Amino acid sequence: MKTEEIGLESIWKMNCTRYTMLNQGGKTLMRKVILIGFFVLLMSPMAALADTISFNSNTSSSSSWTLTGTAPSLVFGLSSLLTSAQLNAGPLNTAIANGTIGWTTASSSTDINNLVIFNPGGSINVMGDLGSGVVQLFTGSFQAASLTLVSGGAPGQSAFSASFIAGAINPALFSFLGAGPLLTSVTGTLSATLNGTFTTSGGSGSVAGASISLNAPAAVPEPAMLTLFGTGLLALPGLPRRKLVPRT
Repeated sequence: MKTEEIGLESIWKMNCTRYTMLNQGGKTLMRKVILIGFFVLLMSPMAALADTISFNSNTSSSSSWTLTGTAPSLVFGLSSLLTSAQLNAGPLNTAIANGTIGWTTASSSTDINNLVIFNPGGSINVMGDLGSGVVQLFTGSFQAASLTLVSGGAPGQSAFSASFIAGAINPALFSFLGAGPLLTSVTGTLSATLNGTFTTSGGSGSVAGASISLNAPAAVPEPAMLTLFGTGLLALPGLPRRKLVPRT
């Protein structure tokens, strides 16, 4: 009888120890999950989705570009018509009247016969009429930009590209294109295909096409996403305890 009681007591102690260990492990896991969720909520405005807004020029009419100055201080300038704007991959919006795209670089830092690299700076301007007169739609500057001769495709062409530009966009454009609330501080890229070639002595011609692509982050996190995540997070504390009740 005593042996049986000792055996039952040992089994009870083992079960209690096992339950304590599992319960402590469950609590530790729960704390980690809640802590991770807390930081996700804090970081959510930074991780919010961004919309892409593009400005396009696909006509050489009333367009021009120039490379002027003396090496090693060449300056590039471009002027072209704004033919359309676009939100993400949606349809092209051609309703912006009297639109123009233009930019002027800072002076060059590298000048060879088939490549010109420009210092950070300069200015980029997109203008257009959204319904109440011509206003500035975007203004910015270059962080990295270059001009190269096109080695393939149509003969006698050059290419201008900027891998990083930064500036401010007119918030009136968001509602005009059907976008939600976005931040006005944006970054993006810029490119243009140019009719004509250049040397270290300069060059000029018309613009075959130009495009500016800007990433506009959402002004606030998605409310529905945060609500769903928060609801699931609140339900987690009771989950480990239910699963970790010792079996008898």
